[in-house]
Amino acid sequence: MKQQSIFVTVGSTNFDELITAIDNEETQNQLKLMGYNKVVCQIGSGNYEPKTEFFRFKSSLSEDYQKADLIICHCGAGTILECLKLKKKIIVVNNDSLMNNHQMELFNALTNQQLVCGIKSTRLIQNELINKIKESQQLKAYPLPEPNKIDKIIDSMF
Repeated sequence: MKQQSIFVTVGSTNFDELITAIDNEETQNQLKLMGYNKVVCQIGSGNYEPKTEFFRFKSSLSEDYQKADLIICHCGAGTILECLKLKKKIIVVNNDSLMNNHQMELFNALTNQQLVCGIKSTRLIQNELINKIKESQQLKAYPLPEPNKIDKIIDSMF
């Protein structure tokens, strides 16, 4: 079985619920059984410091995204778009404690299209995390833009 890695990112906020769920001993044991031998967490301004490798902030997370086989993140548009462009498997966790649950619209759009696996509420993280990691293997690839597509459509009309 190929050894794989997971990168967890919470952006600049405090999202200790996500970090503690991934750092849970039972979760770590399940991850090892699924072939994930490395977990790196970007914990932002969180209070909880995991036993796994972690850091708070970097000027760019691009290298971390590229190295990871699976990304688990908050439902931030920038993070998700960058990871989709890299064709990464992504699990998004809606941080429903932030600003009137503003991430829900993006969460619904992406999960409905099966581009990401999603956990709808911070209360569900621990119960759903392992199942979503298993489901992430079935995700669809993000369709990259085709800059000349409109030209081909126009040409086909004549």
